[in-house]
Amino acid sequence: MFTLGSDPEVLLVNTDGKLISSVGLVGGTKLRPQRTPHGYVQEDNVLVEFNTEPAQSEGAFVENTLNMIQDINDIIVPLDLSVKIESSGLFDRDQLVTRQAKIAGCEPDYDAWELSINRPPNLAATQLRTCGGHLHIGFQGSEDDSLNRAYLVRIMDLVAGVPSVLMDGDTDRRSLYGKAGAHRPKYLANGDSYDGVEYRTLSNFWISSKEHIAWAYRTVERSLAEFTTLKEMVEEDRDTITSAINYSDVDLAQDLVKKYDLEVICTT
Repeated sequence: MFTLGSDPEVLLVNTDGKLISSVGLVGGTKLRPQRTPHGYVQEDNVLVEFNTEPAQSEGAFVENTLNMIQDINDIIVPLDLSVKIESSGLFDRDQLVTRQAKIAGCEPDYDAWELSINRPPNLAATQLRTCGGHLHIGFQGSEDDSLNRAYLVRIMDLVAGVPSVLMDGDTDRRSLYGKAGAHRPKYLANGDSYDGVEYRTLSNFWISSKEHIAWAYRTVERSLAEFTTLKEMVEEDRDTITSAINYSDVDLAQDLVKKYDLEVICTT
């Protein structure tokens, strides 16, 4: 049994299609997110982040995600703004003048392949902002399971990260975030809200439809169900998996999809 939550980010646009900073418009912070009818929202840099409640089934995960998108719409539609679900966007400089617009997150994340800390990007040097679609996988664990968490992230790179190369056409995000193995381990003993891992490689592309949201749930389901088998296999294809993701290499991704019979949701 596992639970699955998420904290995707979305862009805001006005009626002219201009990207608009969320600062001062939506409310909520990392430390004090704003409660909505179905979860939480917060201003994250110039983006809007939403936090879904943990789900224990595919249907509940789909419903939780769609409900949170509606909660955001209820906040921003009266402001003549709308949600734009894209993995990255270039903001005009007039939207990046606040201190918050230059902050690159509050905590480091880690590379599950190299077992090292990832360096945060310098957002003050670019107008590009990127939207994550992080998955929070909760399971029974302990402080001693740190290596198993890393292996789960490696398996998620195969089952979810590799297909995302074919499903997410945006290649700009990985210049800042979303490299292979990106994750944060979670421990109740350290004050986190659950035991498990936050998988941080995916962008927000999977919130674009019911079918994509359901796909995201199934990638976690398969990764946990086939953990023992895939744990050894990902090591054999380590370089291929990481290169496919880090360089958005479609050919490598297609080879791995065929070899492992990975699920890909076609986009129209």
